[in-house]
Amino acid sequence: MIVRQGIVSTIAQLIGRSANIVVPLIVVYRYGVSNLTDDLFLTMAVAFFFGGTLANSATDVFVPELLKRKSSYTERDWKIFSGIISVLSIVVVLTTSYESELSSMLLIVSAFVIVYCGICSSLYVAHFYSCGNFLLPGVSWSFRWISVIPIIAIDEAVLGILLFLLFTAIADLTRYFLLRACVNRQKMVSYTTSHGYEALMAVIIMMVSSSISGLNPLVDRLIASLLSPGELSKFEVIDRVGSVFLMLPTVGLLQVISLNVTVRIFKNENWRYDIFLLKILLFSTLWSFLCLFFVFSLSAYQEHFRPYFSIAIGSDQLWLFVIFIFSAPSMFLGMVLVRMLLAVKKGQLVLIGACISVVSNISMSLILSKIMGIHGILIATLVTYSLTFIFLLYYFSKVYRELT
Repeated sequence: MIVRQGIVSTIAQLIGRSANIVVPLIVVYRYGVSNLTDDLFLTMAVAFFFGGTLANSATDVFVPELLKRKSSYTERDWKIFSGIISVLSIVVVLTTSYESELSSMLLIVSAFVIVYCGICSSLYVAHFYSCGNFLLPGVSWSFRWISVIPIIAIDEAVLGILLFLLFTAIADLTRYFLLRACVNRQKMVSYTTSHGYEALMAVIIMMVSSSISGLNPLVDRLIASLLSPGELSKFEVIDRVGSVFLMLPTVGLLQVISLNVTVRIFKNENWRYDIFLLKILLFSTLWSFLCLFFVFSLSAYQEHFRPYFSIAIGSDQLWLFVIFIFSAPSMFLGMVLVRMLLAVKKGQLVLIGACISVVSNISMSLILSKIMGIHGILIATLVTYSLTFIFLLYYFSKVYRELT
């Protein structure tokens, strides 16, 4: 059952989220690397933190609640909270895009829609996951492929990028209405206030706690934007190419593993979590070796890919991908441990671990970026994954011994 769900979820995420990887690479290929593309990727980082990272954290928190109580929080209250967060995100976007050529009403509207739809959809996605449905939430990200249309069709960079953001917002709005319609048809969402604002605020606090570590990608891009023009765009390409090996294959499996772990914890099953984590470690390490073999094989043909990945696949930078890929075990295990701690209501430990993660990442990135540029930022982030994993593993082992 777990294997089948894992395969379905992984395929769905590969199909749906591939646009998030490929389209930004097409942007760089079409418009090059410059202050303009730097502004775009910084704006996207802000919008995707609020509409992506926060939304994913909300889903992680909602799933245990839905499994335990078999009901939901009011959809109306969650929409109000989503609107507040969306307004906050606009303030951040305007701050980071001040004096940018992209600063316009179209940018504001697009960012607002992306964030609002992302956070609102997290409640619907949680309902699908709690019912064991991993297909639609993943595949529905495919709507974002329409955002490539203006990039291909329009040569003028500013207009093309602004329309790219608008089309992304339209894609996310379409996904939101699709998920809402499917959930409402199955009568999954309660429109009552059965758990009240106190319970909803508890969920929000846990969501914020689990999403703080998600600040790392945003922090990385903010630091990269302080370097010479075009460096942020180069960092974005390296990160996107690396994500093909790390994020896409693991996101789908992570949702299935998180659901089954949560169910086991709720049922008070006496299971060896250490053996479970060891299996994940072996799987992720094997995956790292396979990816490494693929990257070295690809490097032999790098001249064919140079028009697309010239700023990321050079032989002098190949070692970065070696480090990037071998961060997979600590990153994946850290994500699993966060879900396990949320399932046992230890959000405060997740918060402490996230704060340690962000502080260490900022400190090391600021130091290493002075010496190694964007390469130093990448190394700092990967070291942070390992430190966070060690912290989470130590405290989960203590918590689990107390529970059993």
